[in-house]
Amino acid sequence: MAFPTDFATLVANVTAKARLASGDSTDVGNWINRSYMELALETEWVSGATSQAITAGDDSYSLAAISTSIARIKAIMITSAGETGDPLEAISINQLISLRRGSNQSGTPTKYSLLGYDTLELWPNPHSAVTSMKVYWVGLPSALSSTNVP
Repeated sequence: MAFPTDFATLVANVTAKARLASGDSTDVGNWINRSYMELALETEWVSGATSQAITAGDDSYSLAAISTSIARIKAIMITSAGETGDPLEAISINQLISLRRGSNQSGTPTKYSLLGYDTLELWPNPHSAVTSMKVYWVGLPSALSSTNVP
């Protein structure tokens, strides 16, 4: 048996094999896409490394500016004074807030936290020698639809 040629054919074949009503094809498509996303995340099939410029004193960055499909961060490396440091330590947002309360110092960031799904927070605040960060990430593929070939 040959593999279905596109997503619409795959949905139709699963619907027919499972003896579902043709009106269930939307649910079948959603199930296929959910499995596709889980497989891509588990195998880290979609991944990348993106450099982002750092602005002195700016400790908050949007992940959407780095990539629109980030699902997990593997590591973040900071370049300061031309040298790339060790990976930053991931901490909870509560720990980061406590550090900022105790000492809102500037320097080369050593820790990061995620605020929600889209915001990356650094500690301490980057000073002027910090020029960039490189984010190594795992992402999600775009959802399949009609003529996409899985």
